[in-house]
Amino acid sequence: KISLFLPLKECLPQNKTDFEELVKVSVGDLPLVDCQYSPDGLKLLIRLADTVTRIQLEGLRPDMQAMLNVDQTNIKGIIITVKSLDEKYDFYSRYFAPWWGNPEDHVTGAAHTVLVPYWSRQLRKKIMNAYQCSLRGGDLTV
Repeated sequence: KISLFLPLKECLPQNKTDFEELVKVSVGDLPLVDCQYSPDGLKLLIRLADTVTRIQLEGLRPDMQAMLNVDQTNIKGIIITVKSLDEKYDFYSRYFAPWWGNPEDHVTGAAHTVLVPYWSRQLRKKIMNAYQCSLRGGDLTV
């Protein structure tokens, strides 16, 4: 078990059409309900619809080269998240950062600095259980 104390980074609601290309190469045709941007972390948070399952999230295979080819300078990481339908977890996530030479971070504190304030507001909870759905994966209590 590892404990980290990291600063929280707020995100701001965005019009998903402003990031349409990045959203498309990241989640394909899966439905989304929210798109937010963290200027402090340069991260785009994409929340998928509550009907999207963990298996669908795990099955995503974003095109890293297509992400790099999108004309933008304000995004250096993409967080994809969905509310959990499982009692064990509150939410699931994946984090992609090809701009830093890291296609997918297995379990990242940096993404959770954005996810924690977002999901805390959405779920009205201060302590949550999360799972990062990378190939290696990891449980987090945040």
